[in-house]
Amino acid sequence: MKKFEFDSIGSHFEISIYDNIDDVFFEQIKSDILAWINDFDNKYSRFKDSSVVSFLNNKIGVFSVRDDFSEIMTWYFKLYKLSNHKFTPLIGSMLDDLGYDKNYTLIPKDKINNISDLYESIKILDKNKIEIIKPVNLDFGGVGKGYCVDVIKSKLEKYNIKKFIVNGAGDIFYKTNDTESIISGLENPNNFSQIIGTINIKNQSICASSGSRRKWDKYHHIIDPDLKKQNDEIVATWVIAENTLIADTIATCLFMCSPENFQNDFKFEYCILNKDMKIKKSNGFDAKFYQ
Repeated sequence: MKKFEFDSIGSHFEISIYDNIDDVFFEQIKSDILAWINDFDNKYSRFKDSSVVSFLNNKIGVFSVRDDFSEIMTWYFKLYKLSNHKFTPLIGSMLDDLGYDKNYTLIPKDKINNISDLYESIKILDKNKIEIIKPVNLDFGGVGKGYCVDVIKSKLEKYNIKKFIVNGAGDIFYKTNDTESIISGLENPNNFSQIIGTINIKNQSICASSGSRRKWDKYHHIIDPDLKKQNDEIVATWVIAENTLIADTIATCLFMCSPENFQNDFKFEYCILNKDMKIKKSNGFDAKFYQ
């Protein structure tokens, strides 16, 4: 097994390759992945003044964009509709007001402004062109990690790697051609040294969302735009799906709306942990839970 790790898009990634490959080929794969994700981070991080999203923030007009920008925005539009307008790339302005800004002031403003309606603010004209109708503050954090894990997965498949794990800070995709599954621990959001259970996955993704690691003042980073704060009734969610983008974004959405919102459009299994450590899960979320 060959493995490499790196930090990007505010997360720690670990790539494990179980195929028998030589060092030269491994370094080629590693270089390709690192070059791509560094470019992605530089282009789409709202914390970097040189990024595309920073350039577009608070501007109006028609702008040229890359294919991946429009792919991400298209996904946001879909989830925006299904989540009753709660999952939005325009959350950046509210995060700034709450103190989670590019300077990491972590000091909430006295007034937290509402955010604009996505449909009234941005139009996707084609895959390389958008129109910004109202000034916005974009944040791709709700999609970025799942999107990146899936792109890395696709790159490994193009290199004909048969067995691998892509772990983006707990957003995991495991692929294998054999019968072996891996056991994923379900971390206790109140005690990172403990797990509340385990579940087996194979040729699928499992993603977790929790506000436990990104907290400041009385807030964490999964903000319900209607409440102007997080949903304190839920402390963690897990979602299993065929790809990481689905699992990651729905895990976030479950802090703000019901899993039923998405079940007609996506196939997934879920588990929701509330503040009283009680669990709600789908029938197919076949985990072993500890007392």
